[in-house]
Amino acid sequence: MFSEFRWVGHTRNWHTQIVVALNGTVTDSSGANVPQAAITVVNEQRLTETHTQTNSDGSYVVSGLQPGRYTLTIVKNGFQTFTETGIVLSAAQTATVNASLTLGQVATTINVQASAAQVQTSTPEVSNQVPEQQVSTLPLNGRNYQSLSFLMPGVTNLTPDVQQSQGGFNTYNTIAVNGLGVQGTMYYLDGVWNENTGNLNQTTITPNPDTLEEVRLLQNNFSAQYSLNGSTVMLLETKSGTENFHGTAFEYLRNDALDARNFFSPNVPSLKQNVFGYTLGGPIYTSAHHDGDIM
Repeated sequence: MFSEFRWVGHTRNWHTQIVVALNGTVTDSSGANVPQAAITVVNEQRLTETHTQTNSDGSYVVSGLQPGRYTLTIVKNGFQTFTETGIVLSAAQTATVNASLTLGQVATTINVQASAAQVQTSTPEVSNQVPEQQVSTLPLNGRNYQSLSFLMPGVTNLTPDVQQSQGGFNTYNTIAVNGLGVQGTMYYLDGVWNENTGNLNQTTITPNPDTLEEVRLLQNNFSAQYSLNGSTVMLLETKSGTENFHGTAFEYLRNDALDARNFFSPNVPSLKQNVFGYTLGGPIYTSAHHDGDIM
């Protein structure tokens, strides 16, 4: 039986901070900037908070965030409290959320639901992503995350006739982006360089798709901090713990009893594939006095 767990080790000494940030400008109803407004950003899954305030020009930047869903709250004396929920931040993304405050009591709150689709305006990068819902539900040959990248424009599978292996170590890469070879793409798993030391055609760790929060591919105009190869970057983010324990158990079945016969074939080729596994996530209690701490 195949056991699944979240990988937290290091394969190389090269590690990069996957920048996730939220920025914007706070104004009043007349369009004037609002300085010194209190900014609170809450991770809706982990319930962690980050605090800052607007600058003299009404702008703010909250960096060092993790990928996930966030709630933004803005408080300023003389204005109604502004709250926007459901802000989705992906790996290596800087999202912009501008807010307009309305005169009134702080106790009065204006709630806004974030739009599901947000246009990237903070950076010039060209990237594509596959979110967690598609990662967990799309059929993948061999249960290999590389199959997800072939849904993105400019990505080609160099070995379409070969079943990609699921899980384990030293899996061969098959992704060619923008006409480049497989060695032209950098691979990161939770910010750690995830390529074989002596063979850039292989990734060191191949996580099961059920442990992935997001698959993101940086294709053009991204920050130089992400690439040693100078072409494209594959970012894998695994699911993090939340305030509650949660998990899954699964079996993915492929069997010739469920397949149709090719018109030109006398029979159905023999095929039996069973992929078992489970996932488990949740908080880590640091001490008896801090039961709500989540690592």
